[in-house]
Amino acid sequence: MLSYLVESGKTTRMNDMLKLPAGTIVSTERVSPMLCRLSLAVLALAAAPAAAQNAPSGAVLYAPCKACHTIDKGGRNGLGPNLNGVVGRKAGSLPGFNYSAAMKGFGKTWTPALLDAYLADPRKTVPSNKMIYPGLKDPQKRAALIAWLKAQ
Repeated sequence: MLSYLVESGKTTRMNDMLKLPAGTIVSTERVSPMLCRLSLAVLALAAAPAAAQNAPSGAVLYAPCKACHTIDKGGRNGLGPNLNGVVGRKAGSLPGFNYSAAMKGFGKTWTPALLDAYLADPRKTVPSNKMIYPGLKDPQKRAALIAWLKAQ
C-alpha cells in the first residue's frame, strides 16, 4: 500500500495543485498505483486555479457592449456598429454605419493587438472617435473579450 500524507508546512507540486488540507491522506490501498496516479491527475485537472474559475467569460464581458452594439451575423447596427467579424475587419468600414471622421480615417485593420489597445483606451487609440466608453483596464478581461469576439 502506498499512502501520501499532506503535511503542514511541506508543499509538493501535487499538494499545490490539489489544495489538499494538512492531514489529508491519499491512499492507494486496494487500487493499483497506476490507477491512483491517474485519479490524482484527474483531481489535479479538476482543481483548476481559482483565478481561471473566477475569470468572467467573453460573453459576460460583452454584456455592457449590448447597449450600443449587436454581435449576430448580419445583425443591425445600433448606436455602434455590429461587431460580428470585427477581428480582421478594416476599422470604419462596415456598410450602413455612420462612423466618425476619426474612425473612417484610422485606416487600420482590427487585429487582436489593436483591439486590445482600443478597448483599453478608445480615445487614446483613435482620438476623436465617438464611442463613449472609458475602456476596459484589466488585460485578462480584454483578452477574454477579444477571444470571444474573434469566435463570433
